[in-house]
Amino acid sequence: MRESVNRPALRIALIYAAAASLWILTSDWLLFGLLSPGEQVSKITLSSVLKGLLFVAVTSVALYALVRASIHRIYRAESRMHLLFSSINDSIFLFQMTEEGLPGPFLDANESAVRETGYSHDALMRLTPADLVPPRERPTTLKALERLWREGDAVFETVLVRRNGEEIPVEICARTERIGGELVCLAIARDLTERRREEQERQQAFKQAERDKRQFYRETILAVTGGHFMLGEEDEAPEWLAGAEFSARLPGPEHLSRVRHQAMDYCRRRGLTGERLERFELAVGEALANAVKHAGGGFLYAGADDHSVWVAVVDHGKGMDTFTIPRIALVPGFTTKASMGLGFTIMLDSADLLRLATGTEGTTVWLQKSLEEKSAPKPAEAVAV
Repeated sequence: MRESVNRPALRIALIYAAAASLWILTSDWLLFGLLSPGEQVSKITLSSVLKGLLFVAVTSVALYALVRASIHRIYRAESRMHLLFSSINDSIFLFQMTEEGLPGPFLDANESAVRETGYSHDALMRLTPADLVPPRERPTTLKALERLWREGDAVFETVLVRRNGEEIPVEICARTERIGGELVCLAIARDLTERRREEQERQQAFKQAERDKRQFYRETILAVTGGHFMLGEEDEAPEWLAGAEFSARLPGPEHLSRVRHQAMDYCRRRGLTGERLERFELAVGEALANAVKHAGGGFLYAGADDHSVWVAVVDHGKGMDTFTIPRIALVPGFTTKASMGLGFTIMLDSADLLRLATGTEGTTVWLQKSLEEKSAPKPAEAVAV
């Protein structure tokens, strides 16, 4: 910038110096050669005045033409810059930065910045970037500006506050440059409101699709298992544990047998005996083994009513893949790396009702066994999906 400003001025000065030197060196020599000795003394003064006036006139015209051309180029460049500056939809701010890296007052802003902030251009010029950021965001924004001062450019997200108090999430792309000895920052602020809204809509659409898919799985699985397997939502699982009368922690595989026996002792005390107790123990053992294999352990809860007992195994692992649940539950022997050994076929065959809730926070397997054999027959075999 400094070089582009100095070059025209230096060129004008050099032209003026060269023309003056040439005129001084040659004009007197020409005069003395044209005038006779008698005329030299009387006419030299008048000639010097006339040639001086002529020199001033010629150089003035030359300087005028050069300066006019330079100013015309500056105006033209300024007009192009103004067009570019005002046509961009993003907000553009120009402000000083101190030698300590702190933001100074605004130097200029485009029409989009004036429109987005709600301030007039003059009012905006009396503010600093910190005045447009809410207090909670200032420490983070100042750290980003410090990085900008140190590295010369930065991209970061923050929040701008309009004059009416409304907040706008923005992405800042900034760069610094020294102009006339001052450190100046050019910052472009892009409104992220629309992008955030679209992201939120995509997330909501994804969650709705997941809910619809799980609802389809739930209804399908419930139908093909004759009402013996219910797929629930992750936030429903705590309701299943209400009324638990027994609980035990399963810290690792070495405690699996002890916890299973404690659970069966509770079921026996609540009236489940004989072959029904033995078959239910198989289902509970599979659920406990699953928690150990895939989450390193978990918790067991048990409860009962007048007609049945229930046992729930809760772990805090990574959960199960929703796409594989129908096959895991309904295809005998189906395994994957993520599902190997789940034993859902055994659990379905050994319990009267199985509830499953799984998600990123873990998995809950809820098993119920009636104290007496029900008259309604269970499906003879699992149905593949």
